[in-house]
Amino acid sequence: MKLKPHIRKDGTQSYKKEIRINGKRVAKRFSRIADAEAWYHHKKKEKELVESGLQLPSNLVQVKLSDYADTWLEKRKEQGKPQSSWLSDFERLKKWVRPAFGDRMLQRISTQEFENFLDRLVTKERLAPATRNRVRGILHKLYNDAKRQGLIQVNPISNVLVWKETLQGFDYWHSLEECRAYLTHAELEVAPFYVYAILALNTGARIGELVALQNRDIDLSNRRIHLCKIKEYRSGDICKRTKGGGDRWLGMNDEVFKVLLAHKQKTKFSKPDDFVIYQTNGESKHARTIRDIHLRVCKRAGVRVIRIHDLRHTFASHFVMNGGSINDLQGMLGHSSPMMTQRYAHLAPGYLESKASVVMIGKLSSNIRALKFK
Repeated sequence: MKLKPHIRKDGTQSYKKEIRINGKRVAKRFSRIADAEAWYHHKKKEKELVESGLQLPSNLVQVKLSDYADTWLEKRKEQGKPQSSWLSDFERLKKWVRPAFGDRMLQRISTQEFENFLDRLVTKERLAPATRNRVRGILHKLYNDAKRQGLIQVNPISNVLVWKETLQGFDYWHSLEECRAYLTHAELEVAPFYVYAILALNTGARIGELVALQNRDIDLSNRRIHLCKIKEYRSGDICKRTKGGGDRWLGMNDEVFKVLLAHKQKTKFSKPDDFVIYQTNGESKHARTIRDIHLRVCKRAGVRVIRIHDLRHTFASHFVMNGGSINDLQGMLGHSSPMMTQRYAHLAPGYLESKASVVMIGKLSSNIRALKFK
C-alpha cells in the first residue's frame, strides 16, 4: 500500500509511519518516503527481537536494580510508609536481593532468574515460605512502580509463583488454667501491665494497638473500646491507623469492664490524652518493656513460655473453641483477609463434621426405584 503524504501549511510534504512494540505506539514523520520506509523496517526488526525477549526497546533508560531500589525506598518513606514496614523492606532488599542482583540492569533480569533466586531462599538459606513470599512481594511492587514510570515493559515477578504458607504455625495456651495462673501473677506486677494482660487475653488486640490506647478510646458507659491507633515498634511513634488499615470498636466483657473501671478510679493519669498502658512518667509503655515483664510473669506463674503476640492467638483460639464465629473473629482481630482468620477454623467444635451434609449423594430410594419411567 502506497504511503500517502501529509501536506503541511507551508506546502511541504511529510510521511508518517507508526508501529506498536510491546503494545506501545511509536510514530515518526519524514520528509522523504524512502526514509520513512527504512525507519519502519528497522523498527519492525526491533519489534520482533523485543517481543521475543532478545532485545530491550531502544527508548528504555538502562537502570541498575540497586540504584532504582534506593530511589524507590526513599519515595516510599516520603509517602508515609510505616517505619517498621519500611525498615523490613530495606533490610530484606539489602540482605537478599542486592547481593544477587544489585549490579544487574533492572530490565535484564528474567522471571526464571527471580524464581530460582526466591526458591533458593527456602531450599538453601532455610527461610520460611512466608519470608520468601514477602521478598517476592517487595520485588513485585518495585517492578510495578518501575513499569508505571516507563522504565520497563513487563514485570518479571508477575509470573513467579507464590509459595503456600503454613497457616497453623502459631502457639497458644490450650487451657484456661494456664491463662488464669498467668493473670494471677500479672496482677502482682505494675497495674498498667495487668490491664494490658487482661485486654490482650480478652480482646485479641495487637500489642501496638493496646499500648497506643488513650483514655478517650475507652467508653465505659457503652462498654466498648476504640482501636484507632498503633505504636510503631522501631520508632516509638503513635500513628493514627491500625495494622489492618481501618479502626474498629470492641465490646467489653464483665472482666474487662471491671478491671478498666478499677484502673480509672485508681490512676493519676486520667486525662483524655493520657495513655491507659503507661510508664511511671505517663508516657506509653514500650513494647520491649511489655515483653520483658511478660517473660518474667510466665516464669513466675510456671506456665509454658509463649510470645507476647501469642496472647492474641490464645484469645482467638478460645473464641473459636467456645463456638465463636470465624467471620466475627475476623472483624474483632482486624484481619484484612479472611485467610488470616481461617487458621483458627480447625479449632471450632465440630467444624469439619458440620460440613458433612453440604453434599449428599446416594442411591435412589426404594420409593423412587418403584416408579415407572416412560
